[in-house]
Amino acid sequence: MNAVFLIIIPLAVFALGYRYFAKWLQVAVFTPAPYKYSTWSPPGAETPSPGVLFGYHSAAIATAGTLSGSAVAVIWGWVPAFLWVVVGTVVGAGTLGLGGFWLARRYPGRSLAELMADRLPPAVTGAARLLLLAFLVIAGAGLAWLLARLLVIYPAATLAFWLQLPLAWLLARYWHWRGERAWRDAPLVLAVLVALVWLGAPATLAFSGALNLDISGRTRWVLDAGAVWLVLLLVAAFFAGRAPLPAWSRPRGFIAAVHMAVLLAVLFAGVLLAAPAISAPDFNELAGGPRAVPLLFIVVTSGAVAGFHALIILGLSAPQLPAAAPPGRLRLLGYGGALADGVVALSAITVCAAGFSDREAWQNFYGDWREIQDIPALLQLYVNGAAHFAAELGIPKDFARNFAAVGVMGLLAITLEALARLLWLNLKHHGTTFIPGEARPPGRWTGAALGLLAVAAFADGRGAGGLILWPLAEPLNQLLALMLLLVLAGVLRRQAAARRVVAILGLVLLVLINGGLLARLHGWWAGGEWGFFAAGAAILGAEIMLLAAGLRGRIPGSGSA
Repeated sequence: MNAVFLIIIPLAVFALGYRYFAKWLQVAVFTPAPYKYSTWSPPGAETPSPGVLFGYHSAAIATAGTLSGSAVAVIWGWVPAFLWVVVGTVVGAGTLGLGGFWLARRYPGRSLAELMADRLPPAVTGAARLLLLAFLVIAGAGLAWLLARLLVIYPAATLAFWLQLPLAWLLARYWHWRGERAWRDAPLVLAVLVALVWLGAPATLAFSGALNLDISGRTRWVLDAGAVWLVLLLVAAFFAGRAPLPAWSRPRGFIAAVHMAVLLAVLFAGVLLAAPAISAPDFNELAGGPRAVPLLFIVVTSGAVAGFHALIILGLSAPQLPAAAPPGRLRLLGYGGALADGVVALSAITVCAAGFSDREAWQNFYGDWREIQDIPALLQLYVNGAAHFAAELGIPKDFARNFAAVGVMGLLAITLEALARLLWLNLKHHGTTFIPGEARPPGRWTGAALGLLAVAAFADGRGAGGLILWPLAEPLNQLLALMLLLVLAGVLRRQAAARRVVAILGLVLLVLINGGLLARLHGWWAGGEWGFFAAGAAILGAEIMLLAAGLRGRIPGSGSA
């Protein structure tokens, strides 16, 4: 089959989903409701333009899982990966995204943890908060390591990546002077990005050598190039977390969104021009590997049911909206943002299904389940595939490779900064609950967040601690999505039709979570990985506690809300 099918059909389905299904959700399920408070964003706060906020939100939710998870899923064949991303995006991710913004409109300023804590028993609330913090720490440490690895792999793209920091600062100053205009500023940002990649390629930045700390003849700690970059990235995330969103993260997100939008346009145009055949099989049974069901639905958390999106919506994106934001703005950000993430996932499936010369080349790469878990190798496959299709348009391949690498690293960086900000905000909220002094400086909490990320990252002595713990992030991610659905079910308790929609999605999510988690538990038990098994059992126990509380009607909104 021709790879053009992988682009034309899903884009048409996404457009129809936004036009009809999202509109129906907006009218029949998430109906406009009065504000619980007089304002949404703080009085006098600078609110971004719709295009700028859409860019920031889309870049923040497009995590490494969007690309790597979709790339892994192709190992079971392109058909199941393709169908799950398309259907999961239109139905699952779109509903959760729109529902998250609707919930933020109804309960302004309330985080997911606060909404869960409103009417939950203290034990369940504490468990939910610990799991949320665990996800933020594991995901943040894993992303920092992954970004550090890409900086090592692509030294010609390193300078252009770091020069985006002063570019974001200059863009923030420019917006303060002229105001935010997405369509006016996007061409200017693109021109600067192209110049940075073009001029920065000859000036490669790299570290060589390594510093080993040996105790009793055994290496305890290694400081190599990846570890150096990781430390610098965590320090940058620390300062980004302390800076106001308009002064740093919002322009950073907009820059990353413009970069990725152009990269996707070039990639899809190259596919349409070359019209390559799909090298991957329709369906693929792994010899000695897991079956697609149910693990496929856990691997592809992007473009489907990622609870991380709820944290971004309630904690970062929605608070930037004005109180008078029209319902259509919520549909653009919530449902449209989910579609944008789905398009990124589709680009990964297209590259991994049609970026090989033939079936044999595809089989050589996807022949072993254990080797396909190498996330940096998957991102390299994506970057090289994007450069290959860009070359079909006459773009120099080296430039296209560096441009793609900087774009992928930019997405990872804005997500890392968002995770760091969410982590210190949650630490501040939980810390001030037990420690007197509400007005403590934010540096104390950002410092605590930085310390947790550093401890998790260097738990193995080399900076890859987040990667080692990454298998726990997948079920935690979907457990967060279940938390959002439980809150929505409580708020919509008195609306029969709306409650049925959320209940059906919740039941599907329950099957996916438990099926994938039980498969993971079986593998950890069989492999003697008792630490992972205990952590997975704890996640399963927390899920049971949440469900029990929900069935007793103790979810926020079940009463007078």
